[in-house]
Amino acid sequence: MNIRPLLFCLAALLTLSAGSTLHAQSNLIVGSNSTVSATNFSSGTNAFSNAVVGLQSGASNNRLNVTNTAFLSLPNNNSDLLVGSNGSGNILLISNTARVRSGTGYVGFASNSANNNAVVTGSGAAWTNGFHLYVGNAGTSNSLVISNGGRVRNQRGYLGFSNTSSGNSALVTGAGSAWTNSALLYVGDSGSSNSLVISNGGQVAANLQNAFTTSIGRN
Repeated sequence: MNIRPLLFCLAALLTLSAGSTLHAQSNLIVGSNSTVSATNFSSGTNAFSNAVVGLQSGASNNRLNVTNTAFLSLPNNNSDLLVGSNGSGNILLISNTARVRSGTGYVGFASNSANNNAVVTGSGAAWTNGFHLYVGNAGTSNSLVISNGGRVRNQRGYLGFSNTSSGNSALVTGAGSAWTNSALLYVGDSGSSNSLVISNGGQVAANLQNAFTTSIGRN
């Protein structure tokens, strides 16, 4: 990801609502090296080149909330959405009928990024990645929760990508909740103790015959 001059390095709160529309050609940074920053989008189209929640190692417990009818658009397939680039305890919440579009998604990017969470909840809530989704790219104990009819879509999905990525998890729960992988889904590509739980009518799909079953053997 190429972090160009930053549009937001938030240490407080940014809220857009009531039909507001924000178009930007730079990056959205929620918590550059700070704690307890928050950005809220509740309506309109909000476009950025890339988005990061918790950029540096000191950036913890920051939140990006995309709710109600908001659309967060990272329109280029080279655009990244990172929840916990180097920081820990950061959160992405997509709820109600809000939508997020990104190129590649990461929840726990670096080896020191732990306990970051992405939550997609509510019928109509959706996170669509043009390429892949990594839950624990190199970090530990990061999580993806899809509930109450939320939907996530990507090409390849990874739960624990590198040998440092352990204890990452995904939960898909509730009728209508779905994680759709148009290619392979790996539960532990190189990491250990990563887990996928499907409950209460949730659905997980992966492409190619036998791809899903052969990709979970390491965890």
